[in-house]
Amino acid sequence: MDFRTLYLKHITMYGSVLGTRAEFKEMLGAISEGRLVPVIDKTFPLEQAKEAQVYFKEKGKLGKIVLLP
Repeated sequence: MDFRTLYLKHITMYGSVLGTRAEFKEMLGAISEGRLVPVIDKTFPLEQAKEAQVYFKEKGKLGKIVLLP
């Protein structure tokens, strides 16, 4: 599923965007240097975006849900 499909089918994706570009760049540097390790709950291939969204709505997760290209 691509972003055009998400848009045309009016599919709602949930998430958050926080911070500035500079803070994002600093965060990426910290991750690449191993000073910061993001917690990932589960990964899904992009083709399973629908399943990822269903999983996202469930309770009891700890960490991020990642869609892989």
